[in-house]
Amino acid sequence: MKPSQPLQSIVDPFVIGCGGELVEGLLGKNPDLPRNADYLFRERHVIAELKALENDSFGEPFQRKMGDLLARWMARGLLVVYGTPRIDLRQLPPVCQEEALRVIGKPLQDSVLGRANGQIRETKKLLNMPGAKGLVMVASDGNQDLLPSDVWFYLTRLLQKKHEDGRPQYSHIHAIVYFNPRMLAQLPRSGQAAHLWMSGSRNNDDPELLDFLKELSEGWARYIEKEAGLPLKRVALESLQFEDVTFAGVSRRVPRIQISDPTDDRETK
Repeated sequence: MKPSQPLQSIVDPFVIGCGGELVEGLLGKNPDLPRNADYLFRERHVIAELKALENDSFGEPFQRKMGDLLARWMARGLLVVYGTPRIDLRQLPPVCQEEALRVIGKPLQDSVLGRANGQIRETKKLLNMPGAKGLVMVASDGNQDLLPSDVWFYLTRLLQKKHEDGRPQYSHIHAIVYFNPRMLAQLPRSGQAAHLWMSGSRNNDDPELLDFLKELSEGWARYIEKEAGLPLKRVALESLQFEDVTFAGVSRRVPRIQISDPTDDRETK
C-alpha cells in the first residue's frame, strides 16, 4: 500500500542536513526539461536519484510469467512439481534462481535502475557536471513482497550488468543505497524493529565515493535518532541471518503459482 505522504517529505530534510541540494530548486519546475534526478551533493560531486518500491510484486503478471517458467523447468527436468505449488525462490537450483532473477528483476531493472540511469545522465548535462558520480537511493515504501535481502541481491546483481562490449549497462550509476524509511524491518531471533541502511558501489576502487557512502550512513542514523528522540542501537548485518530479516508485522510471502502446460513452447515475455 502506498503511504499518503510523499517519501520526499522524509528524505529531503535528511539530504539537506547532509549538505545536499534539491535539483528542483536549482533548475525550477520547467515542463520542457527532461526528467532529472532529485539531489545534488555538490561538494562530493554526486548526483542522486530517489526511487521507492511501492507496489507488491507477486501479482497476476508475475504469477503468469513464473508459471510459464516453471513449465519449462519441468520440461528440462530441472524441477518436479504438481498443481499450484508455493515456490520459495531461495530453494530453487542455481540455474533456476538465475532465470527467475530475470523475471523478478525486470521491474527493478526498468523502473529503478534504467530510469535512474537516464535521469542522472540528463542531470549531469543540465548542471554541466559531466564527471559527477551517480547514486541511486532505493527505499522499500509499501512493497511487502520483496524482502530486504531480495532487494539488495537483485540490485547489486543488476548493477554489474554489462553491454556486449564490456561497458557497464548503467554507466551513470556508481553506487546504490537501500533503506526502509517508514517500513520497519524485524530482526530474526530478537524480533526487534529496525531501520536498515545498506550501501555499496559498483567498483570498490573509489575511496572518496566509499567515504561519502559511509558519511551518508552515519548521517541517516543521526537523522532517525533526532526524529525519534531516542538513541539507536547499531547492529552489523554481518552478525545476522540477513535473508531472515522481514518487515515488521509481515510474514514472508511465498507466491503460489499455477503451472502452465509444459508442452507450450511460447517464449516467456
